[in-house]
Amino acid sequence: MNTSATPTALTVTEEEEAEIRTRIITQMAPPSTKNPDYPLKRVVKTFFEYSSALDRGDADEIAQAKETFLIELDTYAFSMSRHDLVVHAQRSQQRAYEEEEEMLYAKARELGAELKALKTELRATARERKCRVATEEAIRACEEYPSRAESAQAVETLKRVVDELRAERDGLDAKVEARKRKFALLLEVIDSLS
Repeated sequence: MNTSATPTALTVTEEEEAEIRTRIITQMAPPSTKNPDYPLKRVVKTFFEYSSALDRGDADEIAQAKETFLIELDTYAFSMSRHDLVVHAQRSQQRAYEEEEEMLYAKARELGAELKALKTELRATARERKCRVATEEAIRACEEYPSRAESAQAVETLKRVVDELRAERDGLDAKVEARKRKFALLLEVIDSLS
């Protein structure tokens, strides 16, 4: 083993180590359908491969493992930033949805009150229409019959006719009475002759 080309300790800057710890602690993303490994698991796996390469001491292997680890760490960081964007977008959508839902509830309450007012107005209109129909029927019934003046004139005419007919009846009654007397006299004369 060549000790001059192999570092004996893990050479990770404090900034990189802090980033690794932050990512390990804060994220455990669910697996995607394309790649069943957790993204964090892949970062940890490449980190351990890098650590093992440092322990083995092969410079090419160390450089390759470090490059792979840094690429995986960058990929993970990019994935996390994309995840943060998605979470932010979803929160924005949720807020917009909640605002829209609240607006719709307010609109529904407003429309409910309007519906109640319209129902009340409809009932009042129905009552008014019913009264109007009854009034129109009464007007039509009144129009079928003559006016008071015409009725009074017709009554006066009928009274005159009735008076004339009474006078005629009285005259006829007197004639009938006279004929009855004549007939009774005729019967008496016939009885006396026989």
